[in-house]
Amino acid sequence: MKINLILLFLMVLLVACPDPPPPANNHAPIASFIAPASGTALTAIAFDASASSDPDKDALTYSWDFGDGLRGGGVSIAHEFSSGASFMVKLTVSDGKLEDSKTQIIVVSSLPAPTKTVTLAGLVTDTLGAKLEGVKVEIVGGLSNALSLADGTVSLTGVGVGVPLTIKLSKTGFSEQYKSLELPNNTVSADAYFSAELKAREAAQILDSSAGG
Repeated sequence: MKINLILLFLMVLLVACPDPPPPANNHAPIASFIAPASGTALTAIAFDASASSDPDKDALTYSWDFGDGLRGGGVSIAHEFSSGASFMVKLTVSDGKLEDSKTQIIVVSSLPAPTKTVTLAGLVTDTLGAKLEGVKVEIVGGLSNALSLADGTVSLTGVGVGVPLTIKLSKTGFSEQYKSLELPNNTVSADAYFSAELKAREAAQILDSSAGG
């Protein structure tokens, strides 16, 4: 009898206590960005998503897809396209629950063809000055590429003068590096030279799962 009374009392309490109010509905953010409608290859184009908003004032994350295989993050970002074409740039903003996207076509003009080419020589080392062999050196958006030799030297043929150039350097175990340069129109092969340093990537750390946490 005593147990029945306790159960009856608990049932009365449950009926008397109203259900908690449902959580407020989350609203999707609104993606928006400003960018020029056109630009030139190998020239930085600025993208600004500060006009994006969220009705609930939630913090937003920003993801960019530049339509050329490269991506980025941040409310403001600059990007260089390696060649001339039309690219569909997509911004996606997220509040952690919902997201929204906006796209815009950017028309990128190709660089003018150089009237003269030279052979570009270079030296590649690590940050301690040791010469690096087997570094792939290439002109972004161009056909010139080569591997550095045992003494760290590299030679690229058919490099245009009088136009902006971006050189990409890559080697397993090292961070990629990009160098920008423009060789004057009066450059001859004997004067075309660059140097670069690659930074070794930090070795991956193996955690000891047997250690107590």
